[in-house]
Amino acid sequence: MFQDRAQGGRMLAHRLSGVCVDEAVVLGITRGGVPVAREVSRLLTIPMDVLVVRRVTPADRRLTLGAVAETGEPQLRHAIHRFGPDQLVEFVRCAEAQVSREVAVYRMRHAPLPLVDRTAILVDDGVVTSATARVACRLARSRGARRVVFAAPVIPADAVAALSDLADDLPRAVTPPRATAVRDWYVDFPAVTDADVLGLLGPVDEPATAGR
Repeated sequence: MFQDRAQGGRMLAHRLSGVCVDEAVVLGITRGGVPVAREVSRLLTIPMDVLVVRRVTPADRRLTLGAVAETGEPQLRHAIHRFGPDQLVEFVRCAEAQVSREVAVYRMRHAPLPLVDRTAILVDDGVVTSATARVACRLARSRGARRVVFAAPVIPADAVAALSDLADDLPRAVTPPRATAVRDWYVDFPAVTDADVLGLLGPVDEPATAGR
């Protein structure tokens, strides 16, 4: 159990200390992964950026059907057979609209850091289905990352197996035998707002880096 996302990030930074971080960029997966990524960036002195990814869900958000990132095609899971084509189109459209809105907010102040020939350290606050993580890993590869590391304070065993073909390394603090809600691993788990993300990214036109 972690006190909050910041503590999860500090524990994750310890796990990452053995990972080669030369020419690395820390990418917080929006929005919950950003406070975790900020601690990793601060403690390991690595530049930080965000990666905008949203889950594709029905209206009640209880089921994850897939995920969509700021670039690239939506990735859907097998559970889509429960819904008709028109419903799926609407679910994807809603997720894409959320992604577009976040990109407009965050990229207006911070251009994305280049990933070509660098190590991309993707950070989230936890994993349940691995849908978001898989899309994030694919996006980092498509942007030219030489090496992709996916890190989160808690990654269940089945997600570790599901991500092993996409990530070169999967540092984590806890590996439960099965997935539970991410919030179950935190004492303090508030919603992360756009204002929180912008504050963690740092001043306008100056990517957040540790040690400043």
